[in-house]
Amino acid sequence: MDKRFVFILFFIIIITIPISFASDDINFTANTDFEENYYNNTVNEIDNNQFNGDDVNFEKNFSTSSQENDSSNNRGNTIIHDNLVKYYGNSNPFTITILDSNNVGVSGISITFNVNGQNYLRTTNSLGVASLAINLNSGTYDAYTTINDFSVTYHRYITILPTIIGNDIIKYYKNGTQYHATFYDTSGNLLTNTDVTFNINGVIYNRVTNSEGIASLNINLNPGNYVITSSYGDLFIGNTIIVN
Repeated sequence: MDKRFVFILFFIIIITIPISFASDDINFTANTDFEENYYNNTVNEIDNNQFNGDDVNFEKNFSTSSQENDSSNNRGNTIIHDNLVKYYGNSNPFTITILDSNNVGVSGISITFNVNGQNYLRTTNSLGVASLAINLNSGTYDAYTTINDFSVTYHRYITILPTIIGNDIIKYYKNGTQYHATFYDTSGNLLTNTDVTFNINGVIYNRVTNSEGIASLNINLNPGNYVITSSYGDLFIGNTIIVN
């Protein structure tokens, strides 16, 4: 065989071997990228199906509590449930509203309100609303609302504002210090030109509020400690008067 032909053949073989290896390496990398992209897309698809399709069924066994800053639960229902602040005697109830994913009220949901240590069972109406009438004296109360069907409990506060505001006073015998009280209606508006009552030391005094809703009483008592009661309608408050 011609030596030149052998040499040329050997040279061709040497050149071909690394080219084939490099070609296989590129294909390997390309296949790896494809497999990773396919895997990631599959995972995302599974995640999306779990969130959109299986979310409601999964959350049937899910319970949480005291979601005070969360307006919706994990079933896709929107929960509207605020603290209640109202004046004494106001008719506004304590409410919770449950809406579905289309913002339509969900009826027939069992609700337990726990207020002032007492449980009250209610059911949402056709608007998705359950309510509890509140007839409490002025003060702030803890309220716990449980959506029994969802096993979710919310902690809220009910604040009843007084419609009569007065302060304790300390005075010296026969000086000019008076007792003053301010009166409001159940909506928080000042009660002007309204008959009110003071009771101190067993004596009842009728007074009329001025343009600022304030009624006053002169205190002409001997030195001692007294309790004065200010009243309007069925609400009354007590303050201490000390005469030195």
